[in-house]
Order: sequence, then structure tokens, then C-alpha cells
Amino acid sequence: MPFLEEGRPDEEPRLRIDLPAVAAFLRRRFWLIALVMLACIALGGAYAFTAQPKFAAVAGLIIDDPQTDAGRLGTGLVESAESRTAIETQMQIIRSQEVALSVVDALDLVEEPRFIPNRPDVLTGAVGWLRTSLRERLDAAFQAEAPVAGRTGGQAADADPPLSPRERAAVTLRANLSVYRLGSSQAVEVRYEGNHPEMAAEIANAVAEAYVRNRLEARFDAAENAASWLRARISELQGRFSETARQVQAFRAENEIVETGGGRGLINQQALSAVNERLVTAASETAEAQARVARIERALAEEDYAVESIDAGESSVISELRARWLELAEREAERASRLAEGSPALEAVRREAARTEDAIRAELERLAGRLRTEAEVARAREEDLQDEMARLIARSNETAEAGVRVQQLESEAEVLQAAFESYLRRYTDVIQQQSAPFLTARMISPALVPLAPTGPRKALILVVSAILGGGLGLALAMLLESFDRAVRLPRHLVEAGIPALGVVPLVARDKAFRSDSSDGLGYAAAAPGTPFANGLRRVKAQLAQGLTEGKGAVIGVASISPGEGASTVAGNLGRLFALGGTTTLLVDANLHTTNLGHAEPGDDPVRRLSALGSEDLIERLRDPGENDPTATQSGADLFASKRMKAFLDEARERNEVTILDLPALETVPDANAIAPFVDSMVVVTQWGRTDRPALKEMAESLRAHGATIAGGVINKARLRAMRAHGHRPTDEGYPLRRGRTAA
Repeated sequence: MPFLEEGRPDEEPRLRIDLPAVAAFLRRRFWLIALVMLACIALGGAYAFTAQPKFAAVAGLIIDDPQTDAGRLGTGLVESAESRTAIETQMQIIRSQEVALSVVDALDLVEEPRFIPNRPDVLTGAVGWLRTSLRERLDAAFQAEAPVAGRTGGQAADADPPLSPRERAAVTLRANLSVYRLGSSQAVEVRYEGNHPEMAAEIANAVAEAYVRNRLEARFDAAENAASWLRARISELQGRFSETARQVQAFRAENEIVETGGGRGLINQQALSAVNERLVTAASETAEAQARVARIERALAEEDYAVESIDAGESSVISELRARWLELAEREAERASRLAEGSPALEAVRREAARTEDAIRAELERLAGRLRTEAEVARAREEDLQDEMARLIARSNETAEAGVRVQQLESEAEVLQAAFESYLRRYTDVIQQQSAPFLTARMISPALVPLAPTGPRKALILVVSAILGGGLGLALAMLLESFDRAVRLPRHLVEAGIPALGVVPLVARDKAFRSDSSDGLGYAAAAPGTPFANGLRRVKAQLAQGLTEGKGAVIGVASISPGEGASTVAGNLGRLFALGGTTTLLVDANLHTTNLGHAEPGDDPVRRLSALGSEDLIERLRDPGENDPTATQSGADLFASKRMKAFLDEARERNEVTILDLPALETVPDANAIAPFVDSMVVVTQWGRTDRPALKEMAESLRAHGATIAGGVINKARLRAMRAHGHRPTDEGYPLRRGRTAA
């Protein structure tokens, strides 16, 4: 936007609002914004002063918290819909179609004339008429294009069924009905806005009463539905509980799952425990018998006849023989110490000891055989107990698996029993609620007949219309501003890459303008004190700075489009240069029209201005040997020829300044063709008409063809409008000295 500017390069990047630019924008778009605002105010006023007055009646309701009902026992199925957190839901019920239909039936609003608006406002009527007309035209167009079969069958099947008068009345009632909650309390207000005060009060009270009845009937219906549902569920749960209990007993009998009582577990578990104890005892006995056999066998193998490891309880004979053997061993030792070897007494003792050892060995072998038999019996008994243990373990595992299923069945039976008892309690609560219902909503303040209308609020409508109109006008102005690409300020020339030479204001074609024989080409000389002449003098002064003393200069003057005033600027510049004492040649270089052909040298009182018309220029540039005079009429070909270069060189020698009035840049390529031969180019733009992108493109084209652009001139400028764009015009002169000859 023109009033947004970026910060300085050394600052943090940000956009700043240029307040002077904003003020200038508002000044130049003031009438557009004002007109849009006035139009919106007029529309708002038309609505405010033609709309039918509206009257609002308010009825108060309070929605009780179901938790505070004294007769409520337990938790009912409809409690959650009436809790404090459901007040918004209750407000939606008040606005519902069901309540509206109840009110329509109760007050017979279909036939009530006070319920229907008797005169719409201007805007509503106009919009309704336009909408109806447009709908009829569209329906007629579609019906004309649709096939006959589609209109008779398919179209009727796809269309929505029309609303009945009763439903339309309910829709109208809901459109004018509003429900508000008072803070965080449980009180709500039912507000109805109608065309008649008495009708508004009646409808507000009827809505409140219909809602209370609706809630009471809903509680009755909900309780009845809940009771029916609970009865079915109780019967179902009772049957499932009985069936599950029978399954438990049958499964116990089938899998021999018998409880012993007293918390001691199942019978097979007790038998397994007893067998386990007996198996432990048998294993101990087997181990002990095997140990005794091993001791005797070790004594026999080692011929240890002392056999101290054998208890006396196992064999009394062995104990006696061992004592005898020990005694003989002591006697043998005593005699061996006294008698010589081979003595009969010593040998007798030894023989007796040998007989005793044989007796001990025989007794040990007998005892070993007996103990082996006992060990085998003990091992056989242990194996029998192990087999019994394995059988009982397998049976116990089967019983354990069956016990898991029994526990599942028992748990299911317990759940069913708990659900049955819970539903039975709820059924009792519902029966009590049916016999003693409690209201959860009641009216606390009936609606009174309003004494004054609540709408339309004329002052507010006008203020809002003015604000909306101002915003709409401002948006429209900004939109137009964003699309405005015309040259209006000198900086627009600079942005296009062209130095700004000056601003030439628009001159009304008054008597003084028309009295000049040159039809405006000499107006700057005829009216030297005017802003027009001052603006051209500024242009002339800047062009004179580029002249070299003693050397002629050729200046081309061209506009972007025809009619932008290039000929006027060229003619007046030629006369101003001549008035300043500069020998000037003014050439009408537009070979397609005649703009300067009537300017004769005799028109200049100083006799320093010469003029050459387009026809004369063509004659000078045409090849004398050309038989067809029309073959060389192309301006671009003539301007690019050597004869044109020679003509300009001759003009530089004879004149200090040669001004060429060239054709428009966007019409023919003549200016581009002659660009390399001229010393500088002056681009003339028209204020509010010349397109800035086109100007930039033309400037680049001229430079590409070798032209040196001295600058641009904004012609036909409106100074007052330029002030609105934030530009301070110059060269307006002194008001008391306007019209004098001296500039």
C-alpha cells in the first residue's frame, strides 16, 4: 500500500505507517468513502424507519438439580439427562420443534393474524421480491431444459416435501425464540420477540408451560420405558442364574468334585496327602533295610567278625558268637606270648577261634538273606505306593481343571445374582418414581405484556450502518488504490527509470487558449505567468543544462500513447527556446498525422524559430531516384536511413536546438528507429492515464535502441488532485502577476 513503508536498512525490518500518506489517501478518496457510507446509512435508515416494531416478552424458568429431589432413591436411568451439567441440553429442548409445535397447537397460531407480520420492511420486501423473481426464473429455465419425463416423475420424487402450515408456524416461532441462562445458576429466561405485545407474552408463557409439560411427560415415558426394560432384564437374569446354578451342580457330580467340609478341601486331595505320607515312610524303610544289608555284606567281604556295626537286636546269636570270638582272640594272644609256636594248647585255641568264625559267617549269611528279603518287600511296597501316588496325582490334575470350570461357573452365577439384585432395586426405584413424580423444571416468573418495542433500534442501526459503510468505502478505496497504475507523481517517473523534468498542468481551452493561432502550441509564450508556462520553463531549463555551447542538439519528444500532449509540449518548448535567444528548429516528425505543419516561422516575433511540417520532412527524406513515391512512406525506414542522419547533422549545424515531435511510442516504431541519431529524448506522459508498467517498458526499449532519455514530463496534471496524493505542486506563480509578459 502507498502508506506503508519499510524501516531503514540499519534497523530491524518492519513496516511503518506513513501518516502523511494516509492523510493524502483519505483526501483523494474522500468522496468515494463518503458516498459508500451515505449509501449504507441510507439503506440502514430505510430498514430502521420502515421495519415493523418488535416487542419482547420474557418468562423465567428454573431447572432443578435432580440430586436434590427428596423422593429420589438410588440412581435412575434418566438422572443424567436432568443433572446440573445438562442445563444446556434442557435449553435446546425449549428451542426444539416439538415444544414449538405444542405451542402452535395450544394457541392456534396457524389461524392467528397477530402472529404473522402484516407489513415487511423495505429491505426485506425488496430482497424477498428479488429472491422470488430469481427463483421463478431459475425454475422456469431448468424446467424448460429438463425432459418431460424427468419433470413429471423424477423431479417430483427427488424434491423435498413442502412444509405444512403448522410446521411453517413452528419454524417462524423458533426463529423469534431465544433462551438464555442467567450466569452459572439454574435459572433460564425464555424470550420471544413478536409483532404484537400481547401475542409475544402469550407465546413466551406458552413455551414455558409446554416445556414443563414436556419434561413431566418425558419423565413418565422414561420411567415406563425403564420399568418395561427392567422387567425384561430381571426375568432374563433370573433364568440365566438358575441355569448357571444347575450347570455347576451337574459339573461337580460329573467330575466327582466333592467337598469334605470344614475347609479341608476335596476328597481326592485328602487321599493324595495320605498316600504321600505312606510313601515317605516306605521309602525310609526301604533305605534303612538296604543299609543294613550293605553293612552285613561289607562285614562278610572284609571277614570282619567283630561286626560291631550289627545291633544286638538284629541277631542275639551273632552277639554271643562275637563275644566268644573276642574271648578266644584274647586267649590266643595270651598263650602265644607264653607258649611256643605249635604248642597243643595254642593250636587248640586257634581251632576253637576258627570254628567260632565259621559260625559267625554262617549266621551273617543267614541274617543277610533275611534282610535282603525285607529290603525287597519294602521296595515293592514303595513302588506300589508310587503307582498309587501317580494315579492320584493324575486324578487330582483332572479334578483341578474341572475345578477351574466350576469356579468360572460359580463366578458367573455370582455376577448374575448381583446383577439380578441390582436390577431388582432399580425396578423398585422406578416404580416409586412413577407413583410419586418430581418436577425438574418450573416457571418462576410469567411473561408480562411489554410496554415499549425493543426493535428496531434506530440509533444503533444508523451507527452500525455508518461504521460498515465507512469500512466498506475504505476497503473499496484501498482496492481501487491497489489497481491504480497510472502516472500521477514525479516519483512514478523515477520508479520507471526516467528522471522527472517537470509537471505541466491541465489548461482549460478558454478564450485565451483558443485565441492563440497555434491552437495551444504557443500558449506558454502567450500566457507566460501561468502554471502551464512555468512548468514548461522548468522543463526547458533542465534541458538547456544538457546543451553544449557551439554545438547543436537534437531533442526528440514522444509520448506513450496518442493524445497525451507530446505535440503541445514540443511546440511550446520550441517557442520558449526561441524566446530565450536560442536558434530553434521545430520539426513535425509524426509522418502519420499533421500536428505542427501549420506553425510558420513568421509566427515567432523573435525570428529564431523555424518550423518544418511532416510533408516537407517526407519530401526531404525521400530518395530522389525512387519512382514509386509510396514505397518509402514507412516512418521507421525513413528515420533509420542515412538521409535522416544527414538531415539531423545539417540541423545541428544550422540550429542550436532541434526539437522533433515524434509519434507515440506504442503505435509505431519510428521513435526507436531514430533513437540513435538524437542527442536526448523527452518522454511525455499524461497524468492519470499513462500506465506505469508500459512507461517502464517503453523506456527500456528506447535505451535498448541507443536512446539517451533526458527525462519525462507529466502533462495535463491536475494540481489539486496531486495535492491529494501528497505532492506539493510548484510553478503556480504569483496570483497578482499572472497574465504579465515577464516570467
